[in-house]
Amino acid sequence: MSGTSGSYNAVTWLLDRNVDEGRGAKLAFTDTVSELTYGDLQKQTHRVANMLRRLGVRREERVAMIMLDTVDFPAVFLGAIRAGIVPVPLNTLLTSEQYAYILADCRARALFVSEALLPAVKDIVARLPDLEHVVVSGNDAHGHKKLTDEFAGESASFATAPTHPDEPAFWLYSSGSTGMPKGVRHLHSNLAATAETYAKQVLGIRENDVCLSAAKLFFAYGLGNALTFPMSVGASTVLHADRPTPAAMFALMTPILATGSTTYLTDGRPPAAGTVLRDPELADALDLLGAEGPAPFYTGRIAAAVSDGLLAAGGLVTRADLAGYAVIEREPVRVRYRDREVVTNPPPSAGGILLAYALALLDREPGPPDALGLVRAMEAIQAARDEAFFAGLPGAGFAGRFLSSRVGSTTHVSVLDAAGWAASVTTSNGEGSGVLVPGTGLHMNNMLGEQDLSPLGFFAAPPGSRLPSAMAPTVVSRDGELELVLGSAGSNRIRSALLQVIVNTVDLGLPVQAAVDAPRLHAEDGVVAVEPGIDTAALAVAGHPITRFRARNTYFGGCQAVAKVNGVIAGGSDPRRGGAVAESELTAPPS
Repeated sequence: MSGTSGSYNAVTWLLDRNVDEGRGAKLAFTDTVSELTYGDLQKQTHRVANMLRRLGVRREERVAMIMLDTVDFPAVFLGAIRAGIVPVPLNTLLTSEQYAYILADCRARALFVSEALLPAVKDIVARLPDLEHVVVSGNDAHGHKKLTDEFAGESASFATAPTHPDEPAFWLYSSGSTGMPKGVRHLHSNLAATAETYAKQVLGIRENDVCLSAAKLFFAYGLGNALTFPMSVGASTVLHADRPTPAAMFALMTPILATGSTTYLTDGRPPAAGTVLRDPELADALDLLGAEGPAPFYTGRIAAAVSDGLLAAGGLVTRADLAGYAVIEREPVRVRYRDREVVTNPPPSAGGILLAYALALLDREPGPPDALGLVRAMEAIQAARDEAFFAGLPGAGFAGRFLSSRVGSTTHVSVLDAAGWAASVTTSNGEGSGVLVPGTGLHMNNMLGEQDLSPLGFFAAPPGSRLPSAMAPTVVSRDGELELVLGSAGSNRIRSALLQVIVNTVDLGLPVQAAVDAPRLHAEDGVVAVEPGIDTAALAVAGHPITRFRARNTYFGGCQAVAKVNGVIAGGSDPRRGGAVAESELTAPPS
């Protein structure tokens, strides 16, 4: 709490608390040039607050920020909040006219801008009547005020404004995909609420963590991942001003990676493109699997290493948990689509029966479905994922009951041979937990942290429950002859990717590669996401909000498929996720 009784300023909780609890000398933020400890940052925010008051900016007035991710960003952002002034971080990729609109809309009294971004606003500041000050972060202010000069002489003591929990702390603007950008007010209480729930309970951020966010600070995700979340527990953040390309991220993370596991390093550095990655421990584990089967992984040496390693790291998986696991063979879900039989993954996987339900809905209408028809099917299966669905999913006979009442970091491999034998195998590590079990080469998944698999809330399932899954390895046959083997990665986009590839091959008669390549859409939470090439006219008429992607995107899954047409086998690899087609000829072993 800060100021008078009943008041609350978010900076007191985010920043001052860390200093009061003894973390004043701990690193808070670092970029490629500078760094700030929590104590340094506290002093900088006091100086910024004094500077803003000197410039005549009053409580609840707005100051805009067009700033790169450097240590100046948190100093200005938190300094304004300390003064009861409302910072408005803006996307650094907007046009001059978009900036002019937003600056006029929020009536910013001052603009903080990185030197490299100054050209985007140099021609508009003079026509903004409410804008009185332009403060530049960088070496040359180009005739404007220079940030370091402005607060250099300010006092490092400021009486924190006695704001209230329901008072606006900052604004963020939308991307403008549905018109001009719109401002959204965020309250002082919001910062602690998101940190206490998502950062601590879901992400599990701890004091000793070092955070790096690909999303930038002007974006809601970046502001949480790189500022409010780490500060809520006294962690440290690495800031990166440039675009988060893979090469830039590898270069930035090299010293961090070098202090941990060296599995993926070559001479202490991240490997260059084309480098052959060797993991002898994982190779040994795979050899053991081939020689002795799964037993060592559930009751033997590997199981012991996994359990002991996870328990030592604060995990919960015991040797008894692994020993008690058993693979269960289940009857697949079968559904008719046109004159084909589609065979897919049964419960407790959710993906298979939802795909079957969608196909059955589409099968009621003649001819290939248009975009609106696909979206309606997707909305129907999304609506089916209610509390009763997930409660019944593990039970015997659920697939039949479910379908009869309505119908009347993931990898997939699809295999088909000339004799008609097929395999459709999807496996997943989720988004990855970052935990590598020493001595085994095995990575642990993060499935309990997958929101799509926990629609009733995280950790709501009782111990011993079978984990639900969105994975749905699938085969399609016609008159008993197998035509198509497919599966996909992509979390909750798996079912929509498979649905559209089946429609493309069965209804539209596309070759398998064209069926996989074809533009996709996905409907969820009332919004339809589309790739270029989707006809959205019917969707717009029906009133569906549309998010348009600029190109094919990993968001829409990664479907890998094999088809057999007129005796000819062909593969379809998904370019969205680096898919590939491989052909081989098996020869008889020597006698």
